[in-house]
Amino acid sequence: MTFNGQVVLNSLIAASFGNLMAMAVAPTYRLFRYFDLSLAGIALIAGYTTAVCVNTLGWPATFSVLAAITFTIIIHVGIKLVLPTLLQPKANSSTLLLASLGIYICIISMLSLAFGTELVAPPSQQAGKIVQLVIGRGTHVQGISILFAIILPVMYGMFLNQSRHGMAIRAASSSIELAEIAGIRMRLVSILAVTVSAFFASLAGALLALDVGLRPTIGLQPILLGVVAVIIGVRGGLAGIGFAALSIALLQNLIAANWGPHWQDAITFFILLTYLLIQPKGVFCKSI
Repeated sequence: MTFNGQVVLNSLIAASFGNLMAMAVAPTYRLFRYFDLSLAGIALIAGYTTAVCVNTLGWPATFSVLAAITFTIIIHVGIKLVLPTLLQPKANSSTLLLASLGIYICIISMLSLAFGTELVAPPSQQAGKIVQLVIGRGTHVQGISILFAIILPVMYGMFLNQSRHGMAIRAASSSIELAEIAGIRMRLVSILAVTVSAFFASLAGALLALDVGLRPTIGLQPILLGVVAVIIGVRGGLAGIGFAALSIALLQNLIAANWGPHWQDAITFFILLTYLLIQPKGVFCKSI
C-alpha cells in the first residue's frame, strides 16, 4: 500500500478544509440540532466572490478574502432573518434540514446561471507558488489553510469558554429552557451562532477558490467531511472534531493513492456507517 510524505501532506490539506467546514457546522448543530447544508452554498458564494474580486476587479488576494467573508456573512445572516424559522432553536430539526438543503440548491442554481458549470481556475497570481517541503509539495494557500485550521478553532474555543457571548452559546446549546430562564437573549445567540458558522464556511470557500478553483458542486465534499467529523468527534469538543477530520482525511487520501480518487466520498460514508454501528454514543466522553 502506498504511504508516503505526500499522502500525509495531502491529508493535512484536506483535513484543514474539512475542519474549517466542521467548525462551520458545529455551532448550528449544537444550538439548532440539525446540519445546515446551506453552508456549502455559503462557502461557494465566498469562493466566487473572491475569484471576482481578484480576477475581475484586480484586488489583492488578502483584501478579496476579507471582502468575500464580510459579504457572505451578511448574505447568510440575511437569509436567516428573512426566514425567521431558521433562527428558532426549538423548530423541528427535519424541517430546518430540508430548508437548508433547499437554500443550498437555490444557491448552486444561481451560481451556475451566473458563472456556468465549468471550473473557475484559481487566480493567476497564485499559480506557481509551490513550496517543496520535507514530506512533499504544497502551495502557500494550502499552508495558510492548515495554519488557520489549527489556530482559529483554538481561538473559537477560547471565545466559547472565556467570553460572555461564548458562554451564552454554550448555555443555550446545553438547555434552551434554562438559558431563557437565566435571561439569555436567544435571538441574539442564534444570530451570533450563524455568524460564526458563516465565517468559517466563507473562509473555507475563499481559500478553496485561491487554491484549486471552483465549480458549483465543489462545496459538497468539504461539508461532507465536516459533517462526518462533527458526528464522530463532537463529544470530544473542538479537539475531537479536529482529530476526526484528520483521521477521515488520512483514510480518504490513502484510498485515493491506492485505489483511485473516485472512492474518497464512499470511504467517508463507510467510516460514518462503521462508527454508528460500533460506537453510536461517540468516541469521546464530553461535548462542546
